[in-house]
Amino acid sequence: MIDTVGPGVTLRRITLDPALIAILAAALAARWTVATMFSGPLLAGTWEYEEVALNLLNGNGFVGTYAGTAYRALVHPVYPAFCAFVYWIVGHPSLLAIQVVQSAAVIPAGVVAFDLASTLAGRRAGLLAAAGMTLHPSLMLFSLRRHALWFDAVIFLVALWAALRLGRQPRLSHNIALGALFGIGLLSRATIAVFMLAACAWLAWQWRTTLTERLLHVGAIAGTAAVIATPWLIRNAVVLQKPVGFISTTPYGLWIGNNPAATTGALAANGTAMDFTAPALVEIAQKKGVEMPIAQAVAAILSDRINVEEAISGLLSRPLKAEI
Repeated sequence: MIDTVGPGVTLRRITLDPALIAILAAALAARWTVATMFSGPLLAGTWEYEEVALNLLNGNGFVGTYAGTAYRALVHPVYPAFCAFVYWIVGHPSLLAIQVVQSAAVIPAGVVAFDLASTLAGRRAGLLAAAGMTLHPSLMLFSLRRHALWFDAVIFLVALWAALRLGRQPRLSHNIALGALFGIGLLSRATIAVFMLAACAWLAWQWRTTLTERLLHVGAIAGTAAVIATPWLIRNAVVLQKPVGFISTTPYGLWIGNNPAATTGALAANGTAMDFTAPALVEIAQKKGVEMPIAQAVAAILSDRINVEEAISGLLSRPLKAEI
């Protein structure tokens, strides 16, 4: 076996690498073991994707609820649609079916990771990349859950691989295919847009063609991605009667990550949901000498010290101050 896999190596040659086959077999066996040993809440728990998928399956539309409020753009659409399609195929909601399909993605993910890394740095790097992608504990765990993380990771990996493979020569058909992949990625996790912009800049820089041809091919990538992703943006704007982007909860996520009581998740340090952390915010603000009248009002309402009307009246009666 050669130590370096060159750019011209065929997919057949890659898949016949004995070490790669052993890694993929180990990854599948590990998933079967974990799914068998931890069949309880660790894997069976659901997220908002599941409710949206079930509503799609039952003909209720793309709807999910959070904290008692119904949202029509709660999550990105690809993963719930994928789950609903799997459920439709098997005839009922099934964690096992999701686990089988997501575990099967180990094979293309491992092959793509191997091809990408071996092309750039040799066979050993390819084997390490394949092992990292398919045997990483967190990715393995999420590939057995009804959660989009593993799904998104595979899409990002394939997009990176396609940018390297398909983008080497400025062929219109290749760039349309790459744009389609980015479009699907935008509907799965919109942050892939950052990578799409970087990939387009890198491809335009390394193509040895005229400026007009470069712009044409970059336009093919961006245009195809836009054709796939824009209908969802239009749908959200029409349904919610204002432009909200890919999901309507982005401001909420930004608030979770940037308020003074922020942790690494949606729960505060005391275990309560961030939605109900106004008292903690007030306490932190007082320690730091920061005035937070709205948080103070919310905390007072939650503790039944005042009602909503009194809170609004108090806020509106505050003296005007100059903007910072």
